[in-house]
Amino acid sequence: MDEKGIQLGGGHKNSNTLYFFDKEDKSHYILKSDSLVLVTIIECACTDGIMVPLGIILLQGSAEWVISHIQIILRVTETENGWTNDAICHQWFNKVFIPFAKSYSDPTKLILLIFDGHGSHEAPEMIDYAYEHGIILGELPPHTTHHLQSLDVSIFGPL
Repeated sequence: MDEKGIQLGGGHKNSNTLYFFDKEDKSHYILKSDSLVLVTIIECACTDGIMVPLGIILLQGSAEWVISHIQIILRVTETENGWTNDAICHQWFNKVFIPFAKSYSDPTKLILLIFDGHGSHEAPEMIDYAYEHGIILGELPPHTTHHLQSLDVSIFGPL
């Protein structure tokens, strides 16, 4: 599990304009940017490549547009700043990860969730809930995610 912050916008405050770039374009930025909006994505992948449904955290007031324009099933929520926090992480863990992992895995085996050391992953409620559901939480050592965390290298690296 990992999260990635992505900036949307580019200088047109409250214009509801999204900018899309060709994957070949190496300069993914807009000049005169005074109103960049941060979107945080919580993503998780199984070892066989199956992706757990995304968790998307938007700036408060943005979710309605996304929900009405995106036709795939996602878990979308809002915070005042568009960042994740303990409550959001716990909500994603309970409502997205656990149901998906339980439906996809062998019920006789434990589930391993590997994550970085972000504080929201270490909330006591999440640790207790993981234990109750047969999930082992494996935290990577600090400052090693660029080398050890496969989501940073393979999924988020190109972003």
